[in-house]
Amino acid sequence: MIKLLIPLILLFSVSSVFGQEINGEIEYVVELSFDKEKLKKMSGSTRTLLQNATPVKASLTFFGDEAIYELKEGIGNDSQKGTNITRILAGSSDLYYHNRKIAQTIRQTSTSGKTFLVEYPSMEWKILRETKKIGKYKCYKAVHLSDEENKTVAWFAPEISAGFGPLYYNGLPGLILELQTSKGSFRAKSIDFDPENLSVQNPTEGERVTKEEYYEILKRMAPTF
Repeated sequence: MIKLLIPLILLFSVSSVFGQEINGEIEYVVELSFDKEKLKKMSGSTRTLLQNATPVKASLTFFGDEAIYELKEGIGNDSQKGTNITRILAGSSDLYYHNRKIAQTIRQTSTSGKTFLVEYPSMEWKILRETKKIGKYKCYKAVHLSDEENKTVAWFAPEISAGFGPLYYNGLPGLILELQTSKGSFRAKSIDFDPENLSVQNPTEGERVTKEEYYEILKRMAPTF
């Protein structure tokens, strides 16, 4: 069960949000964050990687109690020569499927030629009173409770009752329009409600493992992980 610390002013909106259904697709612009002063002191190869880190686009499709997030290919994401490590932040070629009924995210990813379905548990948030406008929507600030330094911040819109967000950041009583992590940011560029031929497919190909089991597999493959 997802734990939410919710101000009283949101209690009524939260109770009604999960009883509603809104379908659509949101496009995010994903951008890497780094200290420009530290960049000057980095080695040549690392500095070049960060300098080549340009924003990319990702999409989140939500339909009923399900949503799927993925990097958008071929729309300004491949125009930069060289390796664009912002793609890694945005999820690379992985798919992130979320089912609100079971409060779980499944990440379909491939490592060394093998496909895995990695289970991520529900996230715990603290919702604050701070608000701001993103487009025409009033958004509330939430911090990820397992992040002790409060570097993971989400801004969600209770008016849009789809409790989804990029990657495995889900479970808030409203759509995440902006997400800030220690590595970068995801900002909503556009939202299309009820587009034609909308659907969400649950990825089924791959070995199902927990997040902890997957990290152990990575350690065995690369001891320095």
